[in-house]
Amino acid sequence: MRFSKLLSAAFLVFTLSSCMVRDYEDFGDGYCWCDGRIHHESANNKVIVNTHSSNHNYNSTYIVAEQIPNERYFESDLDVYYAPEIRDSVRREFEKEKAMGVCYWIINKKTHQVYGPLTKEDYVHKRDSLKVKLWLWLD
Repeated sequence: MRFSKLLSAAFLVFTLSSCMVRDYEDFGDGYCWCDGRIHHESANNKVIVNTHSSNHNYNSTYIVAEQIPNERYFESDLDVYYAPEIRDSVRREFEKEKAMGVCYWIINKKTHQVYGPLTKEDYVHKRDSLKVKLWLWLD
């Protein structure tokens, strides 16, 4: 019994500290990039953009990101970040992203509004209409 509690506590500490020992970038307002994923830490570490997103930029209000859906990342994320009851809907969303090839995202850190997944054309249009003054390598 005591060993079980100790093991559970060790797992919790490892999970909570996992972003501290991997690639990590703090975007502010509870958002971060950790090991290729964009998280919102104050929402139970909710993954906003999963599977490989290395091309990103941010300022005090917005985060912009390019995502390349990756089956290997997705499968490893599924059991770690998503409750069993929502995994089917998450898988459907991933299949949509995978069919798009490359996806783009705009996240308003102040309102928590998420635009995406977007095509490149839709991303550029939405970025311009929101007057977001951030660029990715594609721009």
